[in-house]
Amino acid sequence: MTRNQNSNQKTIAAVSDGVLVSLRRIIQAIDLHSRQLVRQHGITTPQLLILKEVEAEGAITVSRLANKISLKQTTVTDILNRLEKKELVRRTKDVNDRRRVLIEETDAGKKLPEKEGWPAGIRGSRLRRCCLKPSIAGCTKQTGFQFE
Repeated sequence: MTRNQNSNQKTIAAVSDGVLVSLRRIIQAIDLHSRQLVRQHGITTPQLLILKEVEAEGAITVSRLANKISLKQTTVTDILNRLEKKELVRRTKDVNDRRRVLIEETDAGKKLPEKEGWPAGIRGSRLRRCCLKPSIAGCTKQTGFQFE
């Protein structure tokens, strides 16, 4: 192995280690935010994600909602059941197609204060923009990291 190849491998290893440390910090921040959400508002991060999507889309079907937030439909249904018990969302029949059920926010869901923004640590950051455009190309452009 040449000196140049050895140097490249060390650089790659250092970058990989840096990415792993950064990911760990992100996971810790998300975990902290999740615990604060439950403590302050009685909802979980996935519940907040669903509420934000319902707010953005208006009345939406469960299948479309699941597709938009990249969760399985059964998982979304379970989360919606909990949100409905908390009276933050409601299910209604589509007036144009009675077979379809639409999810809508209730007044209580619309007033939830945490929906106003992202956690302070990532509001407006490159990480937030990367999360909103979850593709390797999008993350590379937003963070400057090169993925292979």
